[in-house]
Amino acid sequence: MKSRIFLRRLILYLEINLGLFILIFILCPAYTYELNQFYGNHTKENSIQNLITNQTVGITDNNARFVQDNSHVPMINPGNNKPIELVLTPMVTDEENGGADKKQEGEGVARESDYFQEGDFVTVQPFLFDAIGNGPIYGWTWLTSKGDRASWTFKLKPGSVNVKTAALNFSFLVTNGVNGGSGYTSNPKVKIFDLNGNELGSSALQLTNTFRPKYSGNTVGIGYPASGAIESSLLRQLVSQGQSFVVSIEWPTPDKHHIAAKKDSVLLAYVISVEMTGRSEQNFTTQRGRK
Repeated sequence: MKSRIFLRRLILYLEINLGLFILIFILCPAYTYELNQFYGNHTKENSIQNLITNQTVGITDNNARFVQDNSHVPMINPGNNKPIELVLTPMVTDEENGGADKKQEGEGVARESDYFQEGDFVTVQPFLFDAIGNGPIYGWTWLTSKGDRASWTFKLKPGSVNVKTAALNFSFLVTNGVNGGSGYTSNPKVKIFDLNGNELGSSALQLTNTFRPKYSGNTVGIGYPASGAIESSLLRQLVSQGQSFVVSIEWPTPDKHHIAAKKDSVLLAYVISVEMTGRSEQNFTTQRGRK
């Protein structure tokens, strides 16, 4: 008990001193960080710059700029002061929190919020997303080197349901390389595993990019979005049995184009039969608010 009280007092002491230090720093002859664009080696920030137009990082300044090198160190200019808002939040240890977050993730139970159903049409969002690559950069992880991969875990509610058809829908960013161009496609191999890591099947995914013109030079993210889908009997079987599974892609692809992925890059969708089973009736949620 004494150690916990001491730890809390220590954290409070550090927060107060940190706040005072920052306040003194602001009140002194001011220097401001000015942000505008990211440059350099794909750094891949500039690859999706157009997708996040007008997005700022804490501070807004129309005259902002960045050093054009790989270190991405902000320019620091005197004067032209901008107010900075600081928010100090109390720290909560795992012991005080009861490990609630870890417990929820460890349980691995399908979340109701991942499901959407309108009539016989159902979609399921990924329960977990894991990636090895360059990023995340504004939520995207770029797969550009050998061994880079991305995987999505779909947690399904247990029980059987009569499924007519099921498919995985993919939405990625694709370009031909570092500081790449627009209109490029790719064909990564998609593998499906059970939760124990056993491979259940695989299929080639053909990503389509409808953007034109196709251009090999740097388009700073314009014309990168590409999409595709896989519809198979294996998916229908897994959904029918309520069996959770993992979807994975890995670089390099046959064309070696660079691919960026994030959690909502994959969506499971399926259609159930008119005769609704017990699980589908339980999952059914009308979405009148969207009409």
